[in-house]
Amino acid sequence: MKDNASLIIQKLKEGRNVFLTGGAGVGKSYTIKKILENKELKIIPLASTALAAINIKALTIHKFFKFKIAKNISELKTSKEDLLELNKILKNIDVVLIDEISMVSADLFDMIHHRIQNYNIKLLVVGDFYQLEPVLSDGKYAFLSQFWKEFDFYSVILNKQHRMNDEEFYKNLLKIRLANVDDCCVDYFYNYITDQDLNSNEFDDYTIICGTNKEAKFINQNKLAKIEAKSYKAKIDIIKNKFSPSNKIEQWIKTLPIEEDFEFKIGAKVIFTYNAHGFYNGMQGEIISYNEEQEVICVKSNNLIFSVEKTTFEYYEEYNTSNIEADAIIKAYALKLAYAITIHKSQGMSIEKLLCKCDNIFAKGQLYVAFSRAKNPNTFKISFNSSYNFFALMLKTKAKANKAVDDFYSTLKGYVE
Repeated sequence: MKDNASLIIQKLKEGRNVFLTGGAGVGKSYTIKKILENKELKIIPLASTALAAINIKALTIHKFFKFKIAKNISELKTSKEDLLELNKILKNIDVVLIDEISMVSADLFDMIHHRIQNYNIKLLVVGDFYQLEPVLSDGKYAFLSQFWKEFDFYSVILNKQHRMNDEEFYKNLLKIRLANVDDCCVDYFYNYITDQDLNSNEFDDYTIICGTNKEAKFINQNKLAKIEAKSYKAKIDIIKNKFSPSNKIEQWIKTLPIEEDFEFKIGAKVIFTYNAHGFYNGMQGEIISYNEEQEVICVKSNNLIFSVEKTTFEYYEEYNTSNIEADAIIKAYALKLAYAITIHKSQGMSIEKLLCKCDNIFAKGQLYVAFSRAKNPNTFKISFNSSYNFFALMLKTKAKANKAVDDFYSTLKGYVE
């Protein structure tokens, strides 16, 4: 994977734009990290969503390019001051890196082109179009933008699986990704089915992935209520707030991988939602103690004990090359109850014990994202309470891929790992 980063840096230095892609667990995030560690190029990391931005310590596309609430070029209304400030930045960078490109619509990509077209800036876009599609885009992916072809991207396609050791699991997972579900794939995943009640104690140490927030909240509340212990509520600490209007901070907080009021008990199962201090996004554990005075939660995971303090999250309204100062700073526990989370919130996670509840999957790519969160095929389960035939129908129906995505990937040329 180190060589992949070197290859991409070389191509960027040669004046090429680069598209880094591949399925889940092939090392895209690791490669981004190595690229950003390189000091030969001035790179601005951006992401399509606030959650993705946090994962790579980046700004969102909208904030950096000062798009405000514009949804397309015709809606762009940028002040002279904003354009002058952006101009200062764009003149001094070599590369704009955009993570989770699958969530970028064609209209948004048009606006990105509009901002950088007059600068000697290369574009590095990263993501997997077989995963979650752009919201409210009617399937208009970034590669359908009228300007995508102008960038003449050099493609780096990663195929080697680094997250799971089970080759058969990955082979069948790839069929889900590409919507090529055959009878062998159905037979394989049918072996992972459990018809046990999700509220039973058997799955207390599993994380259940659901299609909707309502499902996840219901499961978490039920599981927490069963623990006979004192309930605690940890609120968010707002350290700094320069938002205008000031209540905009609430909208930002909703995008973070945290709970606004984190309710928990000693004995509750939790999942880490951030990489810091020895723990990683998706790692599971159990709360074994809580020091209210010092606000320290002790979590036991894999026979290790972690003292978890509140994590600092920072918001940057603008990017200033001379003085970078956060406009808002909060502290909150990077923890959630691990009994259930949504598929959207699980993106980017690698979960040791995973149970997928498949009955409310509605978007293309959701089923693949859900299954591919599994870190270990030996501790992976599927919740389904019907016959084999219905399971086969579900798998073949919900493993959806957009034909435009299939056509796009069939034309890619470049380096294949």
